[in-house]
Amino acid sequence: AVVSTQSTGVNFSLSLDLTHFMVPNVTCSIKKFEGVMTEGRLDKNSATNIPLPDLPPPEFIASFCGRFKMAVVEQVGGAASLYGCTVRSDEICVLLKFNGSLTVNVKGNDQLLVNSFVDLVNSAKF
Repeated sequence: AVVSTQSTGVNFSLSLDLTHFMVPNVTCSIKKFEGVMTEGRLDKNSATNIPLPDLPPPEFIASFCGRFKMAVVEQVGGAASLYGCTVRSDEICVLLKFNGSLTVNVKGNDQLLVNSFVDLVNSAKF
């Protein structure tokens, strides 16, 4: 008797957004942040404007940091500087400005990473 087997493959895709690759509970001092910003490593950038959320700025910033795994470096008036890092050690710096709308400026060392972050912000429900 001849026994034959046939193998079939299963194709699937799994969509993971950028936050799955962000290092949780990262910290960043003001001195380190200033160094990252002035060294020129973060030469890619993008920005977006979104409607002001219904939350007061401090609560929104905490929610934003939790959602995107960012750390608050500094908060002054209507602005906040945030820092994040991926598991590949790619750094992302974000400036949130509350000025009639919410401006989100993103800097990083990889344009795809920066664009992906901005896309996530634009698609987020705040």
